[in-house]
Amino acid sequence: MRRSARLATVGWLALGVAESLSAISLGSDPRLNAADFSITVFASGLSFPSSLAELPDGSILVATAVPGGSFFASPGQLLRFVDADGNGIADGPGSVQASGLPNALTSVRLAGDLVLVLGAGPGGRSISVLRRGAQASDAYTLEGTIALSFPANWSHTSYALAVHELDAQTHHIYFNVGSFDNANATSASASASGLVTGTLVGDSVYRFTLSDQGVGALQVSGLIRIAAGLRNAAGIARDESSGDLWLSENGIDSPQNLAEPFSADELNAVAASDLGGSAEDFGFPSGYVAYRTGTVVGGGIQPLIAFQPIPDPQSGAEAEGAVEIAFAPPLFPASLQGGVLVGFHGMFAQAGAANEENAVAFVDRANGGYFHFLPPGQTGVGHPNGLLATQDSLFIADFSSQGAISVAGSGSGVIHQLRAIGPDADTDGVLDVADNCPHAPNPTQADSGGIGATSGADGVGDACQCGDVTGDGRVSSSDAIVIARSLLVPPTAQQAMPQLCNVGGSASCSSADAVVVTRALLVPPTASIAQSCAPALP
Repeated sequence: MRRSARLATVGWLALGVAESLSAISLGSDPRLNAADFSITVFASGLSFPSSLAELPDGSILVATAVPGGSFFASPGQLLRFVDADGNGIADGPGSVQASGLPNALTSVRLAGDLVLVLGAGPGGRSISVLRRGAQASDAYTLEGTIALSFPANWSHTSYALAVHELDAQTHHIYFNVGSFDNANATSASASASGLVTGTLVGDSVYRFTLSDQGVGALQVSGLIRIAAGLRNAAGIARDESSGDLWLSENGIDSPQNLAEPFSADELNAVAASDLGGSAEDFGFPSGYVAYRTGTVVGGGIQPLIAFQPIPDPQSGAEAEGAVEIAFAPPLFPASLQGGVLVGFHGMFAQAGAANEENAVAFVDRANGGYFHFLPPGQTGVGHPNGLLATQDSLFIADFSSQGAISVAGSGSGVIHQLRAIGPDADTDGVLDVADNCPHAPNPTQADSGGIGATSGADGVGDACQCGDVTGDGRVSSSDAIVIARSLLVPPTAQQAMPQLCNVGGSASCSSADAVVVTRALLVPPTASIAQSCAPALP
Protein backbone atom coordinates (compact mmCIF):
# COMPACT_ATOMS: atom_id res chain seq x y z
CA MET A 1 0.00 0.00 0.00
CA ARG A 2 1.52 3.28 -1.04
CA ARG A 3 2.15 6.14 1.33
CA SER A 4 -1.11 7.70 2.43
CA ALA A 5 -1.39 11.38 1.69
CA ARG A 6 -2.79 11.70 5.17
CA LEU A 7 0.68 10.84 6.43
CA ALA A 8 2.64 14.01 6.90
CA THR A 9 6.21 13.12 7.60
CA VAL A 10 8.10 14.41 10.59
CA GLY A 11 10.13 13.59 13.49
CA TRP A 12 12.92 14.27 15.85
CA LEU A 13 15.32 13.75 18.50
CA ALA A 14 16.77 11.68 21.17
CA LEU A 15 20.01 11.01 19.39
CA GLY A 16 21.66 8.03 20.92
CA VAL A 17 25.23 7.03 20.31
CA ALA A 18 25.46 6.87 16.53
CA GLU A 19 27.19 3.83 15.20
CA SER A 20 29.75 4.65 12.53
CA LEU A 21 28.59 2.23 9.87
CA SER A 22 25.17 2.26 8.27
CA ALA A 23 23.28 -0.96 7.72
CA ILE A 24 21.91 0.11 4.34
CA SER A 25 23.18 -1.51 1.17
CA LEU A 26 23.38 -0.15 -2.36
CA GLY A 27 21.58 -1.74 -5.27
CA SER A 28 23.14 -4.15 -7.75
CA ASP A 29 23.22 -1.89 -10.82
CA PRO A 30 26.73 -1.89 -12.36
CA ARG A 31 26.86 1.91 -12.08
CA LEU A 32 26.97 1.51 -8.31
CA ASN A 33 30.19 0.65 -6.54
CA ALA A 34 30.19 0.52 -2.76
CA ALA A 35 33.89 1.49 -2.80
CA ASP A 36 32.87 4.91 -4.15
CA PHE A 37 31.03 5.81 -0.95
CA SER A 38 31.48 6.18 2.75
CA ILE A 39 28.13 5.14 4.26
CA THR A 40 27.50 6.12 7.87
CA VAL A 41 24.70 6.67 10.35
CA PHE A 42 24.78 10.45 10.62
CA ALA A 43 22.19 10.54 13.43
CA SER A 44 19.88 8.05 15.13
CA GLY A 45 17.29 7.90 17.88
CA LEU A 46 15.16 10.53 16.14
CA SER A 47 11.39 10.93 16.22
CA PHE A 48 10.05 10.79 12.67
CA PRO A 49 12.70 12.78 10.72
CA SER A 50 11.01 13.76 7.50
CA SER A 51 12.86 16.45 5.59
CA LEU A 52 16.31 18.06 5.60
CA ALA A 53 18.04 21.25 4.48
CA GLU A 54 21.68 22.36 4.39
CA LEU A 55 22.37 25.57 6.28
CA PRO A 56 24.92 28.12 4.98
CA ASP A 57 27.59 26.90 7.42
CA GLY A 58 27.24 23.32 6.18
CA SER A 59 25.27 22.07 9.18
CA ILE A 60 22.12 20.04 8.59
CA LEU A 61 18.61 21.13 9.60
CA VAL A 62 16.03 18.40 10.12
CA ALA A 63 12.26 18.51 10.60
CA THR A 64 11.20 16.12 13.36
CA ALA A 65 8.67 15.61 16.17
CA VAL A 66 9.16 15.98 19.90
CA PRO A 67 10.14 12.51 21.21
CA GLY A 68 7.71 10.26 22.98
CA GLY A 69 4.52 10.63 20.97
CA SER A 70 3.03 9.57 17.67
CA PHE A 71 3.78 11.34 14.44
CA PHE A 72 0.34 12.90 14.27
CA ALA A 73 0.12 14.04 17.90
CA SER A 74 3.61 15.30 18.81
CA PRO A 75 4.54 18.96 18.25
CA GLY A 76 7.11 19.54 15.55
CA GLN A 77 10.61 20.91 16.00
CA LEU A 78 13.69 21.70 13.93
CA LEU A 79 17.08 20.30 14.92
CA ARG A 80 20.48 21.42 13.70
CA PHE A 81 23.32 18.91 13.43
CA VAL A 82 27.01 19.70 13.08
CA ASP A 83 29.74 17.34 11.88
CA ALA A 84 32.85 19.45 12.47
CA ASP A 85 35.35 16.65 11.82
CA GLY A 86 33.59 15.45 8.68
CA ASN A 87 33.52 11.81 9.74
CA GLY A 88 29.91 11.29 8.66
CA ILE A 89 28.57 11.22 12.23
CA ALA A 90 26.89 14.21 13.85
CA ASP A 91 28.91 15.60 16.75
CA GLY A 92 26.00 15.48 19.18
CA PRO A 93 22.25 15.14 19.62
CA GLY A 94 21.48 18.30 17.69
CA SER A 95 20.37 21.70 18.90
CA VAL A 96 16.72 22.75 18.86
CA GLN A 97 16.43 25.71 16.49
CA ALA A 98 12.62 25.94 16.63
CA SER A 99 10.09 24.23 18.87
CA GLY A 100 6.34 24.28 19.39
CA LEU A 101 5.74 23.88 15.67
CA PRO A 102 2.66 22.12 14.26
CA ASN A 103 2.72 18.34 14.33
CA ALA A 104 3.18 16.16 11.24
CA LEU A 105 5.95 18.17 9.58
CA THR A 106 6.72 17.01 6.05
CA SER A 107 8.95 19.62 4.42
CA VAL A 108 11.60 22.15 5.47
CA ARG A 109 13.22 24.56 3.00
CA LEU A 110 15.49 27.63 3.20
CA ALA A 111 14.65 30.95 1.54
CA GLY A 112 17.52 33.31 2.26
CA ASP A 113 17.36 34.20 5.96
CA LEU A 114 13.99 32.47 6.24
CA VAL A 115 13.04 28.85 6.92
CA LEU A 116 9.72 27.49 5.66
CA VAL A 117 8.18 24.45 7.36
CA LEU A 118 5.06 22.61 6.22
CA GLY A 119 3.00 20.85 8.88
CA ALA A 120 -0.46 20.46 10.36
CA GLY A 121 -2.73 23.44 10.79
CA PRO A 122 -6.16 24.37 12.21
CA GLY A 123 -7.84 23.78 8.86
CA GLY A 124 -5.65 20.98 7.69
CA ARG A 125 -2.08 22.16 6.94
CA SER A 126 0.06 25.26 7.44
CA ILE A 127 3.31 26.79 6.26
CA SER A 128 5.31 28.40 9.08
CA VAL A 129 7.77 31.10 8.02
CA LEU A 130 10.66 31.38 10.49
CA ARG A 131 13.67 33.68 10.59
CA ARG A 132 17.17 32.43 11.28
CA GLY A 133 19.34 34.35 13.74
CA ALA A 134 22.59 36.20 13.13
CA GLN A 135 24.54 33.18 14.38
CA ALA A 136 23.96 29.65 13.12
CA SER A 137 23.13 28.50 16.64
CA ASP A 138 20.57 31.24 17.34
CA ALA A 139 16.97 30.10 17.84
CA TYR A 140 14.54 30.85 15.03
CA THR A 141 11.65 33.27 15.39
CA LEU A 142 8.23 33.03 13.77
CA GLU A 143 7.58 35.69 11.10
CA GLY A 144 4.19 34.52 9.89
CA THR A 145 1.97 31.62 8.88
CA ILE A 146 0.00 30.50 5.84
CA ALA A 147 -3.03 28.41 6.77
CA LEU A 148 -4.14 25.85 4.18
CA SER A 149 -7.73 24.88 4.96
CA PHE A 150 -9.42 21.79 3.53
CA PRO A 151 -12.99 20.45 3.75
CA ALA A 152 -13.55 17.40 5.91
CA ASN A 153 -12.37 14.02 4.58
CA TRP A 154 -9.94 15.53 2.05
CA SER A 155 -7.51 12.64 1.50
CA HIS A 156 -4.36 14.27 0.10
CA THR A 157 -3.78 17.76 1.47
CA SER A 158 -0.35 19.42 1.22
CA TYR A 159 3.08 17.87 1.87
CA ALA A 160 5.82 19.39 -0.28
CA LEU A 161 7.65 22.71 -0.61
CA ALA A 162 10.27 23.97 -3.04
CA VAL A 163 12.08 27.30 -3.23
CA HIS A 164 13.51 29.22 -6.18
CA GLU A 165 15.73 32.12 -5.19
CA LEU A 166 15.20 35.10 -7.48
CA ASP A 167 17.59 37.27 -5.46
CA ALA A 168 18.79 37.41 -1.85
CA GLN A 169 15.43 38.73 -0.62
CA THR A 170 12.91 37.41 -3.15
CA HIS A 171 11.84 33.81 -3.71
CA HIS A 172 9.25 31.77 -5.54
CA ILE A 173 7.67 29.25 -3.15
CA TYR A 174 5.98 26.12 -4.53
CA PHE A 175 3.60 23.82 -2.65
CA ASN A 176 1.22 21.01 -3.61
CA VAL A 177 -2.52 20.61 -3.06
CA GLY A 178 -3.50 16.96 -3.44
CA SER A 179 -6.73 15.27 -4.46
CA PHE A 180 -9.90 14.95 -2.41
CA ASP A 181 -10.00 11.19 -2.86
CA ASN A 182 -8.20 8.28 -4.45
CA ALA A 183 -9.38 8.16 -8.04
CA ASN A 184 -11.70 11.06 -8.86
CA ALA A 185 -11.16 14.62 -9.95
CA THR A 186 -11.52 17.07 -7.07
CA SER A 187 -14.58 19.30 -7.27
CA ALA A 188 -14.32 20.86 -3.81
CA SER A 189 -11.88 23.69 -3.14
CA ALA A 190 -9.44 24.52 -0.37
CA SER A 191 -8.24 27.94 0.72
CA ALA A 192 -5.14 29.83 1.83
CA SER A 193 -5.15 32.56 4.46
CA GLY A 194 -2.65 34.50 6.52
CA LEU A 195 0.39 35.70 4.61
CA VAL A 196 -1.23 34.35 1.42
CA THR A 197 -4.95 34.56 0.63
CA GLY A 198 -6.79 32.70 -2.12
CA THR A 199 -8.85 29.75 -3.29
CA LEU A 200 -6.99 26.52 -4.02
CA VAL A 201 -8.07 23.93 -6.57
CA GLY A 202 -7.20 20.32 -5.78
CA ASP A 203 -4.91 18.06 -7.83
CA SER A 204 -2.42 20.91 -8.22
CA VAL A 205 0.87 22.62 -7.52
CA TYR A 206 0.81 26.33 -6.62
CA ARG A 207 3.38 29.11 -6.42
CA PHE A 208 3.58 32.44 -4.63
CA THR A 209 6.29 35.09 -4.37
CA LEU A 210 7.86 35.84 -0.99
CA SER A 211 9.85 39.03 -0.49
CA ASP A 212 11.81 39.51 2.72
CA GLN A 213 12.16 43.18 3.58
CA GLY A 214 13.46 42.53 7.09
CA VAL A 215 12.06 41.56 10.47
CA GLY A 216 8.30 42.00 10.49
CA ALA A 217 8.25 43.07 6.86
CA LEU A 218 7.40 40.09 4.67
CA GLN A 219 5.63 40.75 1.39
CA VAL A 220 3.71 37.92 -0.29
CA SER A 221 2.03 38.10 -3.70
CA GLY A 222 1.22 36.31 -6.93
CA LEU A 223 -0.55 33.10 -5.90
CA ILE A 224 -0.86 31.13 -9.16
CA ARG A 225 -1.56 27.54 -10.20
CA ILE A 226 1.51 25.98 -11.84
CA ALA A 227 0.40 22.39 -12.49
CA ALA A 228 -2.87 20.40 -12.57
CA GLY A 229 -3.89 16.75 -12.93
CA LEU A 230 -1.73 15.56 -10.02
CA ARG A 231 -3.18 13.16 -7.45
CA ASN A 232 -0.53 13.92 -4.84
CA ALA A 233 2.74 15.60 -5.80
CA ALA A 234 4.42 14.69 -2.50
CA GLY A 235 7.86 15.78 -3.69
CA ILE A 236 8.83 19.03 -5.43
CA ALA A 237 12.34 20.12 -6.38
CA ARG A 238 13.76 22.78 -8.67
CA ASP A 239 16.71 21.88 -10.90
CA GLU A 240 19.08 24.83 -10.44
CA SER A 241 20.92 24.04 -13.68
CA SER A 242 17.87 24.15 -15.98
CA GLY A 243 15.26 25.93 -13.88
CA ASP A 244 12.79 23.07 -14.46
CA LEU A 245 10.44 22.05 -11.64
CA TRP A 246 10.39 18.32 -10.86
CA LEU A 247 7.42 16.58 -9.25
CA SER A 248 6.99 13.13 -7.74
CA GLU A 249 3.43 11.87 -8.12
CA ASN A 250 1.63 9.16 -6.12
CA GLY A 251 -0.44 6.89 -8.36
CA ILE A 252 -3.99 5.64 -7.78
CA ASP A 253 -4.59 2.74 -5.38
CA SER A 254 -6.69 -0.19 -6.60
CA PRO A 255 -10.07 0.39 -4.89
CA GLN A 256 -10.58 -3.31 -4.17
CA ASN A 257 -7.00 -3.94 -3.04
CA LEU A 258 -5.18 -0.95 -1.54
CA ALA A 259 -1.97 -2.96 -1.37
CA GLU A 260 -1.84 -3.06 -5.19
CA PRO A 261 -1.45 0.12 -7.23
CA PHE A 262 -3.88 0.82 -10.03
CA SER A 263 -1.54 3.32 -11.70
CA ALA A 264 2.20 3.79 -11.38
CA ASP A 265 3.89 6.47 -9.33
CA GLU A 266 5.49 9.03 -11.61
CA LEU A 267 8.31 11.52 -11.97
CA ASN A 268 7.18 14.61 -13.86
CA ALA A 269 8.69 17.96 -14.76
CA VAL A 270 7.48 21.42 -15.75
CA ALA A 271 9.96 23.17 -18.03
CA ALA A 272 11.30 26.49 -16.78
CA SER A 273 9.79 28.22 -19.79
CA ASP A 274 6.31 26.95 -18.83
CA LEU A 275 6.38 28.04 -15.20
CA GLY A 276 3.91 30.86 -14.63
CA GLY A 277 1.85 30.30 -17.77
CA SER A 278 -1.25 28.14 -18.03
CA ALA A 279 -1.21 25.28 -15.53
CA GLU A 280 0.43 22.18 -17.03
CA ASP A 281 -2.03 19.25 -16.89
CA PHE A 282 -0.61 15.82 -16.01
CA GLY A 283 -3.88 13.97 -16.51
CA PHE A 284 -5.17 12.74 -13.13
CA PRO A 285 -7.57 11.00 -12.82
CA SER A 286 -8.27 9.96 -16.42
CA GLY A 287 -4.69 10.04 -17.65
CA TYR A 288 -2.24 7.56 -16.12
CA VAL A 289 0.14 4.67 -16.75
CA ALA A 290 -1.33 1.33 -15.67
CA TYR A 291 0.71 -0.49 -13.03
CA ARG A 292 2.59 -3.59 -14.15
CA THR A 293 1.37 -3.42 -17.77
CA GLY A 294 2.73 0.05 -18.60
CA THR A 295 -0.35 0.80 -20.70
CA VAL A 296 -0.81 4.54 -21.22
CA VAL A 297 -4.43 5.50 -20.57
CA GLY A 298 -6.04 8.85 -21.34
CA GLY A 299 -4.37 12.17 -21.90
CA GLY A 300 -2.34 14.75 -20.06
CA ILE A 301 1.40 15.32 -20.09
CA GLN A 302 3.16 11.98 -20.01
CA PRO A 303 5.56 11.30 -17.13
CA LEU A 304 9.30 11.26 -17.56
CA ILE A 305 9.28 8.03 -15.57
CA ALA A 306 6.46 5.68 -14.54
CA PHE A 307 7.88 3.55 -11.73
CA GLN A 308 7.17 -0.11 -12.43
CA PRO A 309 8.61 -3.11 -10.58
CA ILE A 310 12.10 -3.98 -11.85
CA PRO A 311 13.43 -5.89 -13.58
CA ASP A 312 10.13 -7.73 -14.19
CA PRO A 313 6.91 -5.65 -13.88
CA GLN A 314 4.99 -8.72 -12.74
CA SER A 315 7.31 -9.94 -10.00
CA GLY A 316 10.15 -7.44 -9.69
CA ALA A 317 11.20 -5.20 -6.80
CA GLU A 318 8.72 -2.40 -6.18
CA ALA A 319 8.89 1.29 -5.29
CA GLU A 320 5.65 2.94 -4.17
CA GLY A 321 4.68 6.14 -2.39
CA ALA A 322 7.10 8.60 -4.01
CA VAL A 323 8.13 11.37 -1.63
CA GLU A 324 11.11 13.74 -1.76
CA ILE A 325 13.37 14.37 -4.75
CA ALA A 326 17.09 15.20 -4.81
CA PHE A 327 19.57 15.74 -7.62
CA ALA A 328 22.76 13.68 -7.48
CA PRO A 329 25.55 15.50 -5.60
CA PRO A 330 28.09 17.11 -7.97
CA LEU A 331 30.95 15.04 -6.53
CA PHE A 332 29.21 11.69 -6.95
CA PRO A 333 30.95 9.29 -9.36
CA ALA A 334 30.78 10.15 -13.07
CA SER A 335 28.35 7.28 -13.72
CA LEU A 336 25.81 9.00 -11.45
CA GLN A 337 26.33 12.59 -12.58
CA GLY A 338 23.12 14.45 -13.42
CA GLY A 339 20.85 11.79 -11.96
CA VAL A 340 17.66 12.29 -9.97
CA LEU A 341 16.94 10.41 -6.74
CA VAL A 342 13.44 9.72 -5.41
CA GLY A 343 12.58 8.32 -1.97
CA PHE A 344 9.60 5.98 -1.49
CA HIS A 345 7.67 5.57 1.76
CA GLY A 346 6.35 2.14 0.77
CA MET A 347 3.97 0.21 3.04
CA PHE A 348 2.24 2.60 5.43
CA ALA A 349 3.59 1.33 8.78
CA GLN A 350 6.01 -1.48 7.88
CA ALA A 351 9.78 -1.88 7.86
CA GLY A 352 12.40 -4.37 6.77
CA ALA A 353 11.26 -7.31 4.65
CA ALA A 354 7.62 -6.43 5.40
CA ASN A 355 8.05 -3.19 3.46
CA GLU A 356 8.92 -4.42 -0.01
CA GLU A 357 8.16 -1.02 -1.59
CA ASN A 358 10.52 1.42 0.21
CA ALA A 359 13.26 1.84 -2.37
CA VAL A 360 15.26 4.92 -3.26
CA ALA A 361 15.19 5.12 -7.05
CA PHE A 362 17.89 6.65 -9.26
CA VAL A 363 16.70 8.13 -12.54
CA ASP A 364 19.36 8.35 -15.24
CA ARG A 365 18.47 11.44 -17.24
CA ALA A 366 20.99 10.52 -19.92
CA ASN A 367 19.03 7.46 -21.05
CA GLY A 368 15.67 7.83 -19.33
CA GLY A 369 16.00 4.63 -17.34
CA TYR A 370 15.99 4.07 -13.61
CA PHE A 371 17.26 1.57 -11.08
CA HIS A 372 17.04 1.07 -7.33
CA PHE A 373 19.87 3.04 -5.73
CA LEU A 374 18.72 1.47 -2.46
CA PRO A 375 16.67 -1.72 -2.86
CA PRO A 376 13.41 -2.09 -0.94
CA GLY A 377 12.87 -4.37 2.05
CA GLN A 378 16.25 -3.87 3.72
CA THR A 379 16.59 -4.92 7.35
CA GLY A 380 16.40 -1.93 9.66
CA VAL A 381 14.96 0.44 7.05
CA GLY A 382 11.41 1.74 7.25
CA HIS A 383 10.60 4.80 5.18
CA PRO A 384 13.43 6.69 3.38
CA ASN A 385 11.24 9.76 2.88
CA GLY A 386 13.65 12.66 3.24
CA LEU A 387 16.47 13.30 0.76
CA LEU A 388 19.12 16.03 0.79
CA ALA A 389 21.98 16.39 -1.70
CA THR A 390 25.02 18.46 -0.71
CA GLN A 391 28.23 18.96 -2.67
CA ASP A 392 29.55 15.48 -1.94
CA SER A 393 26.84 13.64 0.00
CA LEU A 394 23.33 12.27 -0.09
CA PHE A 395 21.54 12.36 3.26
CA ILE A 396 18.58 9.98 3.63
CA ALA A 397 16.11 10.46 6.47
CA ASP A 398 14.47 7.17 7.45
CA PHE A 399 11.24 8.39 9.01
CA SER A 400 10.89 5.32 11.21
CA SER A 401 13.32 2.43 10.90
CA GLN A 402 10.75 0.26 12.71
CA GLY A 403 8.04 1.31 10.29
CA ALA A 404 5.53 2.49 12.90
CA ILE A 405 4.17 6.05 12.83
CA SER A 406 2.60 5.65 16.27
CA VAL A 407 4.29 6.06 19.65
CA ALA A 408 6.10 2.80 18.89
CA GLY A 409 8.03 4.52 16.11
CA SER A 410 9.16 7.48 18.21
CA GLY A 411 12.92 7.42 18.54
CA SER A 412 13.48 4.98 15.68
CA GLY A 413 14.27 7.57 13.02
CA VAL A 414 17.70 7.44 11.39
CA ILE A 415 19.64 9.70 9.05
CA HIS A 416 22.12 7.99 6.76
CA GLN A 417 24.93 9.82 4.97
CA LEU A 418 26.37 8.50 1.72
CA ARG A 419 29.48 10.51 0.96
CA ALA A 420 31.44 10.24 -2.26
CA ILE A 421 35.04 9.17 -1.85
CA GLY A 422 37.51 9.10 -4.66
CA PRO A 423 41.02 10.10 -5.82
CA ASP A 424 42.76 12.55 -3.50
CA ALA A 425 46.27 12.68 -4.91
CA ASP A 426 47.64 15.12 -2.35
CA THR A 427 45.77 13.51 0.59
CA ASP A 428 44.54 16.85 1.88
CA GLY A 429 40.95 15.68 2.35
CA VAL A 430 39.63 17.40 -0.79
CA LEU A 431 38.73 15.11 -3.69
CA ASP A 432 40.67 15.78 -6.87
CA VAL A 433 37.51 16.64 -8.80
CA ALA A 434 36.89 19.57 -6.45
CA ASP A 435 40.47 20.45 -5.48
CA ASN A 436 41.83 23.79 -6.71
CA CYS A 437 45.32 22.38 -6.24
CA PRO A 438 45.08 18.59 -6.64
CA HIS A 439 48.81 17.81 -6.53
CA ALA A 440 49.87 19.80 -3.48
CA PRO A 441 48.09 19.91 -0.11
CA ASN A 442 45.74 22.86 0.14
CA PRO A 443 43.16 21.65 2.68
CA THR A 444 41.57 25.06 3.20
CA GLN A 445 41.37 25.64 -0.58
CA ALA A 446 43.01 29.05 -0.08
CA ASP A 447 42.81 31.08 -3.32
CA SER A 448 44.00 34.67 -3.10
CA GLY A 449 43.94 35.40 -6.82
CA GLY A 450 46.15 35.40 -9.89
CA ILE A 451 48.50 37.80 -11.62
CA GLY A 452 48.54 41.17 -9.90
CA ALA A 453 45.36 40.37 -7.98
CA THR A 454 44.66 42.23 -4.79
CA SER A 455 41.52 40.29 -3.88
CA GLY A 456 39.26 37.57 -5.21
CA ALA A 457 39.90 34.04 -6.40
CA ASP A 458 41.02 32.77 -9.81
CA GLY A 459 40.34 29.05 -9.36
CA VAL A 460 44.00 28.16 -8.78
CA GLY A 461 44.81 27.35 -5.18
CA ASP A 462 47.58 29.31 -3.51
CA ALA A 463 49.65 26.14 -3.11
CA CYS A 464 49.63 25.76 -6.92
CA GLN A 465 49.94 29.42 -7.95
CA CYS A 466 52.99 29.06 -10.19
CA GLY A 467 55.24 32.13 -10.06
CA ASP A 468 54.21 33.05 -6.51
CA VAL A 469 57.59 32.53 -4.88
CA THR A 470 56.86 35.13 -2.18
CA GLY A 471 54.03 32.96 -0.89
CA ASP A 472 51.36 35.66 -0.73
CA GLY A 473 48.88 33.75 -2.94
CA ARG A 474 49.26 35.90 -6.07
CA VAL A 475 51.80 36.58 -8.80
CA SER A 476 53.19 40.11 -8.88
CA SER A 477 56.32 42.08 -9.83
CA SER A 478 57.70 41.23 -6.39
CA ASP A 479 57.94 37.60 -7.46
CA ALA A 480 60.02 38.43 -10.54
CA ILE A 481 62.41 40.48 -8.39
CA VAL A 482 62.75 37.74 -5.76
CA ILE A 483 63.41 35.08 -8.43
CA ALA A 484 66.15 37.20 -10.05
CA ARG A 485 67.79 38.17 -6.77
CA SER A 486 67.69 34.62 -5.37
CA LEU A 487 69.77 33.46 -8.34
CA LEU A 488 72.57 35.97 -7.74
CA VAL A 489 75.90 34.80 -6.34
CA PRO A 490 75.63 35.37 -3.47
CA PRO A 491 71.80 35.64 -3.42
CA THR A 492 70.29 38.87 -2.11
CA ALA A 493 66.78 37.47 -1.65
CA GLN A 494 65.24 34.16 -0.65
CA GLN A 495 62.22 32.45 -2.25
CA ALA A 496 59.60 31.51 0.35
CA MET A 497 57.98 29.07 -2.09
CA PRO A 498 60.76 27.90 -4.45
CA GLN A 499 58.62 24.99 -5.64
CA LEU A 500 56.39 27.55 -7.40
CA CYS A 501 59.20 29.14 -9.39
CA ASN A 502 59.23 27.13 -12.61
CA VAL A 503 56.57 28.84 -14.72
CA GLY A 504 58.24 28.19 -18.04
CA GLY A 505 58.29 24.42 -17.90
CA SER A 506 62.10 24.08 -17.87
CA ALA A 507 63.90 21.59 -15.69
CA SER A 508 64.42 24.04 -12.82
CA CYS A 509 63.99 27.57 -11.59
CA SER A 510 66.02 29.99 -13.70
CA SER A 511 66.29 33.63 -14.69
CA ALA A 512 64.00 32.78 -17.58
CA ASP A 513 61.17 32.36 -15.08
CA ALA A 514 61.71 35.89 -13.77
CA VAL A 515 61.47 37.14 -17.36
CA VAL A 516 58.21 35.22 -17.96
CA VAL A 517 56.67 36.68 -14.80
CA THR A 518 57.73 40.22 -15.78
CA ARG A 519 56.34 39.89 -19.30
CA ALA A 520 53.08 38.36 -18.07
CA LEU A 521 52.50 41.49 -16.00
CA LEU A 522 52.86 43.89 -18.94
CA VAL A 523 49.81 45.62 -20.40
CA PRO A 524 49.15 43.93 -22.72
CA PRO A 525 51.10 40.84 -21.59
CA THR A 526 53.70 39.38 -23.93
CA ALA A 527 53.94 36.08 -22.03
CA SER A 528 51.66 33.94 -19.92
CA ILE A 529 52.14 32.14 -16.64
CA ALA A 530 52.01 28.42 -17.35
CA GLN A 531 50.77 26.21 -14.53
CA SER A 532 53.79 23.98 -15.02
CA CYS A 533 55.56 24.13 -11.67
CA ALA A 534 55.69 20.90 -9.68
CA PRO A 535 52.57 21.38 -7.45
CA ALA A 536 50.39 22.03 -10.49
CA LEU A 537 51.40 18.82 -12.25
CA PRO A 538 50.63 15.16 -11.57
